Amino acid sequence: TGDGKTWATATDLTTALDNATTNSTLYLAEGTYLPNKTIRNGDATNEADKTIEIAKNLTLIGGYEANPLSSSKPDPERYKTIFDGQITATVNSYHTVTITAPYDQESIVSLQGITIKGGNATNRGSTVTIADVKYNRGWGAGMLIANAKVELRDVDVVENKTSNSGGTVGYGAGVYAFSNAVLIFHNVKINGNRGGNNGGGLWIADGSLTAYHSQ
Repeated sequence: TGDGKTWATATDLTTALDNATTNSTLYLAEGTYLPNKTIRNGDATNEADKTIEIAKNLTLIGGYEANPLSSSKPDPERYKTIFDGQITATVNSYHTVTITAPYDQESIVSLQGITIKGGNATNRGSTVTIADVKYNRGWGAGMLIANAKVELRDVDVVENKTSNSGGTVGYGAGVYAFSNAVLIFHNVKINGNRGGNNGGGLWIADGSLTAYHSQ
């Protein structure tokens, strides 16, 4: 693992997210990335509390080849960058991706060229509190988004589910947004997510969505 400043000294995703400064851009090579860090203030003994947490206003661009050059361009159709919440054969993350970045009128969280799958939102009777916001374990199996301004571009949210495997059935298997979240979608596909309760694909509980060429 390198310092992440060049392709030749690439680092892992968790380290990159921890070390990145606000408004940085992270470039991701093809492959499957699993949540391996417990959500802030979560239960470190509960594997399902692991998530890919984006706690700063950052841009993540997937779709680069496995051994890219400095001149390489992203091609997410050819080089799949996958965030997969299927941590083990028997454990899924409550939320494959959790966006906890603060709202900033001048900044944004942007995900581009990434597939998000494998989450299982359950245990709706329990929450994790971050900066006075309660993130419910039963909301948003693919993505749970609060407060932030978030752009998704060429992103697929697929094969996530809500279930009662860990308690009360959750809501919003694909994407769940709340706490005044502002969402902007460009060419986003939310397909094949299964809800054991309300909102199989997308639930905007408290916020707004502007979508272009999305389904």
